[in-house]
Amino acid sequence: MKKIGSNFTVRSYLEMERASDERHDFKDGDVFERNGESPAHNDISVNLIVELGKRLRDSGHRVRGKGTLLRVGPGESQGRNTLLTFPDLVVISGEPQYQDHLKDVLLNPSVIVEILSESTELFDRGEKFQRYRRWLPSLTDYLLVSQTAPLVEHFTRKEGDVWELHPISGFEAVVEIKSVNCSLKLADIYRRIEFPPVEDDEEE
Repeated sequence: MKKIGSNFTVRSYLEMERASDERHDFKDGDVFERNGESPAHNDISVNLIVELGKRLRDSGHRVRGKGTLLRVGPGESQGRNTLLTFPDLVVISGEPQYQDHLKDVLLNPSVIVEILSESTELFDRGEKFQRYRRWLPSLTDYLLVSQTAPLVEHFTRKEGDVWELHPISGFEAVVEIKSVNCSLKLADIYRRIEFPPVEDDEEE
């Protein structure tokens, strides 16, 4: 992501973001322009929203897409230890909680899904996940979805605030999100996505 400014407060960032047609992330006073998304990223995102939306339609959970701005951290005026970002998908259990009366900054996701890309993968796996774990007590599940293979890395919160990783791969595999009583086939997540054939290593 490309940094476009520094020394923003949370207020000045939100004033800019609410007036902008583009989306930006905020991290500790710095503001970053979000990169464009590949066709595969968009297709996987839509597949996830459709499949999760169908399964959770009559439940106490709701699905929100990539236009959902999430606050991670205390949100103090100067923005220290604060990330404001747009996950690819969130599930909210019960009533949504918001930063203020405008109801456009979410505070309490229970499931977050990020679709990995080259430009954001390190951040999604590293610092962003660290912040999610520290500042989002509502979060029970974190899913990293590959664009290059049928693979979902599913992190779940256990007792003692310990996170456990479950890698799920292959089109016939199923992701079980027990916290929201939902299961997803990878074949549905990757519907219409074509991966290059895997070539056998040639013998020398």
